[in-house]
Amino acid sequence: MAYIKEKTIAGRKYFYVTKSVRLPDGKVKTLQKLVKDRHVSPKAFAGWFEEEEKKAFCDWAVKAYPADG
Repeated sequence: MAYIKEKTIAGRKYFYVTKSVRLPDGKVKTLQKLVKDRHVSPKAFAGWFEEEEKKAFCDWAVKAYPADG
């Protein structure tokens, strides 16, 4: 489930849509995307989160399994 998170950096407020994903090795990967408006729906970023999850799982698989050689 994605949610809006507020961060204060150098005195300025920034809003991020955030989602956490658990990888097969048990580690948690947090995916964040900066948004311009706090009132945007996190559901609007479902496609982006899906792509980033795929990348995270692929990166995990590349590190976890040795290459044939």
